[in-house]
Amino acid sequence: MPKRLDGMKSTLLVAVMCVLLGACDDRTVTTARSPIQGVLATPPPDAGSVAQRCGQVNAPFFSGTMLSSQEDWYGGQLRAMGETQLCEGGGDHVGTTFRLTWIPSFHPSVTVRVITAPDGYRLIGKILNGAGGYEPGSVAHETTIALSVGDVSILTQRFAEARFWELPTIPAPDSTIGLDGAQWILEGLSAGRYHVVDRWSPEPAGPDGAFRHLAEWLLERSGLVPSSLVKEY
Repeated sequence: MPKRLDGMKSTLLVAVMCVLLGACDDRTVTTARSPIQGVLATPPPDAGSVAQRCGQVNAPFFSGTMLSSQEDWYGGQLRAMGETQLCEGGGDHVGTTFRLTWIPSFHPSVTVRVITAPDGYRLIGKILNGAGGYEPGSVAHETTIALSVGDVSILTQRFAEARFWELPTIPAPDSTIGLDGAQWILEGLSAGRYHVVDRWSPEPAGPDGAFRHLAEWLLERSGLVPSSLVKEY
């Protein structure tokens, strides 16, 4: 057998053993945990608005955005969860951060945050014990999950399909808005830019279907709310 072919087989065998036994060196681990690329971590220069600086106690969540009129409602749910603004230099918001806030009319609200950390990516989820359309209640359960390489790959793909940074904050004026249902609010902070998207019960097959699929994945991965309930909203 030619030496070159024999060497190629040896290299392939080492790679397979690396995957099966987890015996990869630091360079392999670094590649697996490298920062989220492309549409997820690097918004276009004109995307969203310049991120606010942290420092104000009980600062409004959505000041300066088209959601400022919903501050009492949305902000009340977030404060009940002990959440703070997504802003530069605040708390555990290291690097790229995204937060989904799901507010169903008759069931507890949920937040799901994805944050970057030195050792990879984490998902932090919280659920209240009240109802989104009424009194929020207090935190009933909180979870923190280390996201796998596969999770990050799926999340990156979902963000690309949703074109998050290009979506308008609120839907077109002729879009359907009902009294019941759920508000799906997704915020993003990356590279000094902040963007927020708010939709009322987006249809899976509608114009915001990809946005809904992204948000559904975050809710499902948190394990805080059954998919059967999410589908009702």
